[in-house]
Amino acid sequence: MAVKLQIRGDTAAAWTAANPVLAVRELAAETDTQRFKFGDGVTSWNALGYVETVRELERVTVAVTGGVLTLDMNNTHERKFEVAAAQSSAFAIAFANVTEARFISLTIPITTGVPITMPSNVVSRRADGRWNNTTRVMTLTAVGTADWFELSFNVMPGPLYILRASEANFPS
Repeated sequence: MAVKLQIRGDTAAAWTAANPVLAVRELAAETDTQRFKFGDGVTSWNALGYVETVRELERVTVAVTGGVLTLDMNNTHERKFEVAAAQSSAFAIAFANVTEARFISLTIPITTGVPITMPSNVVSRRADGRWNNTTRVMTLTAVGTADWFELSFNVMPGPLYILRASEANFPS
């Protein structure tokens, strides 16, 4: 006899409104976005991160203009922002049109040590393991002539964004 396994599912809006705590290892899906979350038995739905899936993010090329890199979140797609040209001087990151939760990544090529100022609503992981939610200046230090750094964000409508960095040479 065949066994049928069915995963809990509902729309993103319904999950957000109900905000349940999923049991340990319980898998649940958003039927309209095709995104998943795993429960841990304590964290409510709205605070849980999405399961990372292997898929291509929408690629958007951006440029630093007037010392500000603006990431325009004007649609519901997950996005991969790529800075158009290697940076050699300080700039600030700003977000525009954040309307709902999504994951983004930002790839920045740099040629020297470049200070980047993150807005105060970006929550980042500090070297001591604590979370930092004040305006933060990170310095990316190139080892080669144009090293690339990827910064990943879980973007939420409201007062904070979550930042994590990858690459061997990541922000100080």
